[in-house]
Amino acid sequence: GAARIAEVARAVVAVDRSGGALAHARSQHTTPHLRFACVDLAQLGALRHRFDVILNFQVLEHLVEPAGLLRAFAEHLAPGGQLILTTPNRPMSVSENPYHVREYTADELHALLRPFFVGVEVRGIAGNAKVAAYEDARRRQVARLLRFDPLGLRRHLPEPLVRFAFARLAKLVRVLVARGGASEGIRPEDFSEAREAEE
Repeated sequence: GAARIAEVARAVVAVDRSGGALAHARSQHTTPHLRFACVDLAQLGALRHRFDVILNFQVLEHLVEPAGLLRAFAEHLAPGGQLILTTPNRPMSVSENPYHVREYTADELHALLRPFFVGVEVRGIAGNAKVAAYEDARRRQVARLLRFDPLGLRRHLPEPLVRFAFARLAKLVRVLVARGGASEGIRPEDFSEAREAEE
């Protein structure tokens, strides 16, 4: 994603706390306007930059205490800068994810962001009938797998075991959905943006 943005931006700094992930990204992407930095997002001050735009995709739901991250973003935006972040919409989630600490509704996300940012706008991404069919196929496959745990025993297993199983079962669900043909032909134009709340 950072490499694609660097095709149109003057400069992009891609940040991750995983040195291994960054080494892999560097080996794959050599766009001139892109550099990589191994930094914990809550410690953006280490970069000594203020940013016109901060993009943060699918991170918020993994944090026990997101205030530190949001504060760091607010402090490191240039005047007039903009934060664009994505996080799952809890009512639309197909299944529980053991890596997610908390998923938010649109109202909860709005309330979380307001203390840190002016002009908060929460939008949703909706898919057309083709995307809805894919999500429905995914939901059915997850339900089929969860029938093997009618008592919810997975919630009492050690976390490393749950995460190990989740990764493999998520891959199985994708394979089963693809085998059924539901994922064929889905393109960016099959999605549209909807405004949820603004202040």
